[in-house]
Amino acid sequence: MASLMTLPRELRDQICKEVILSPLTEPPELGLSFDAILDGRRSYQEPKTAAWSSPYAVRYQPSAIVASVTPLLLVNHQLYAETMDNLRTMPQTRTCDLDLIVLDEMFLCPTWIRVPVLTNNVDRVNVKFRIAGFLHQDHSGHEEREISRYSGFRGGFDAVPTVMAWQIYDVLDRFLTVGPVGARTNAEADRSVVLKTLDIDIQTPPNVEEERFSEPGWGQEEVPGFYVLDPNYLARFVYTQVEGMMGMHADSPDCGKIFYEFMNEVVVSKDGQVVGVFDVASYLQGLEYSVGLSISTPSGKTKAVFDEWKKNTIKKRRERGLKVLAEA
Repeated sequence: MASLMTLPRELRDQICKEVILSPLTEPPELGLSFDAILDGRRSYQEPKTAAWSSPYAVRYQPSAIVASVTPLLLVNHQLYAETMDNLRTMPQTRTCDLDLIVLDEMFLCPTWIRVPVLTNNVDRVNVKFRIAGFLHQDHSGHEEREISRYSGFRGGFDAVPTVMAWQIYDVLDRFLTVGPVGARTNAEADRSVVLKTLDIDIQTPPNVEEERFSEPGWGQEEVPGFYVLDPNYLARFVYTQVEGMMGMHADSPDCGKIFYEFMNEVVVSKDGQVVGVFDVASYLQGLEYSVGLSISTPSGKTKAVFDEWKKNTIKKRRERGLKVLAEA
């Protein structure tokens, strides 16, 4: 590092910026075995999220997550000052990249690929959904055998969202609470992350014949044969789940809060082609109280409670620098 400090300032700045924007790791290979993809991954019980299902089936990367900028800040006072100067002129530092593998239709395996800095105000999170494996494999020798009996996309009872829907929500809720970190050791360190744009891209698995793509199977005995989850289905699924949560539907009324209180925009794409865009401020403006099944209140059952929540949410959005429509 001493040799770095002898370089001209312009070169040091260039190196500093490349380090800050460099990936933490490469995305896991999709061709790995079920065991290899899950190897060393762990689930987190804290912080508690509003997801109804257990976070057990969400398995985070085994390595510790350290923001790319952190080592630069720890070298010496001069490099610390220069790094802080560079951060002020680099808008990309508030963009994070997340790889999210849907494994055998059951597990979600998040891997943070790029985290330039840890901040409470994030401009964009780019989420790449990738599909690995298939449901009909022999998991009898694994501790996961009970959860692996059925697809995570199996329909819930009485219109309750599927397990996979709750797992996706769990990943998002956790990020907005603590950021892109590993185990939470101190509840007082919770961040309440404001996220301007959530950009979700569902990617078609490489080297898979199109005729092998299929909608998910419900139980291992019910759908014979070898197939791979259809990325078109996954794109529709993700879009529908976001739409449902933002609609404050009766089966998951509180889930919409994370969008309305912390985000500006959600973009859902497939292989880079936009499927749909959710302008959160517009959705909030049009959100109305209803006793029916289509829309419920964020908490409680009265219009007064709903109106108070909406008023407070608009206030929070203004305080957090989020978009608020003039008429709202």
